[in-house]
Amino acid sequence: RESRAATVVAELTKLVKDQRAKLLDASRDGKETERQLRAALQEALDEMQNLQRRQRELARLEKETHLLKKELHEERTHSEDLRAQLDEHADAHERHRHHHDRDNRDR
Repeated sequence: RESRAATVVAELTKLVKDQRAKLLDASRDGKETERQLRAALQEALDEMQNLQRRQRELARLEKETHLLKKELHEERTHSEDLRAQLDEHADAHERHRHHHDRDNRDR
């Protein structure tokens, strides 16, 4: 009877040790899984922040481009106005010279 009891105690002890070992492994695996999840989440968060930064930069560049296009349009308009004035001036000068030449011939 004592030997039977000793066998049961030995079996139970082994069972408890095995269960304890399994629980420790599972705990380690759980911690590793948690660590991997945290790392993956951190990576996703970093990527999202990078995307937000790039989006803000893109919005800034689009705004800048819009302003530059507006300035360019204003410069072109100004340039066309100046060219028209120059043409008018040249035409007036040509008419005046032509008129002057005719006067000289008539004398």
